[in-house]
Amino acid sequence: MKQVALAMTIAFAAFAGAMGSSSASAQLLQGNQPMTSPLDDSGVHRCRAMVEFKLRELGLRMDELTSFRWGNYYFNNGYSYEIAGFRFYGMPKSCTSGSVQLNMWANCDIMSVRTRGGCEVPGVP
Repeated sequence: MKQVALAMTIAFAAFAGAMGSSSASAQLLQGNQPMTSPLDDSGVHRCRAMVEFKLRELGLRMDELTSFRWGNYYFNNGYSYEIAGFRFYGMPKSCTSGSVQLNMWANCDIMSVRTRGGCEVPGVP
């Protein structure tokens, strides 16, 4: 688990550097405040619309998933942990086990899409 967190921190820092930021944590700020919640003001996950869009591209729909859950990636800026990105797992009805996994940056841009645990979706590794 530590290797995954370290890899995400390194990948995020590289991404922020490529975007011209002097600090990776600068990419996480909303206004002047670090992102501390994945939910928007109405209580909906801030990346739900992007996930629904990507699922449609894959021929899936959120309301047709038998289950789904969200996870967060965190970035340690030396003082606190801030949300650096999100992970979405959803099980399509066509799968008896496993899930489709979408990894996103904090701004909800899709980083990667894959399947896990025996779930197969055409066009997804």
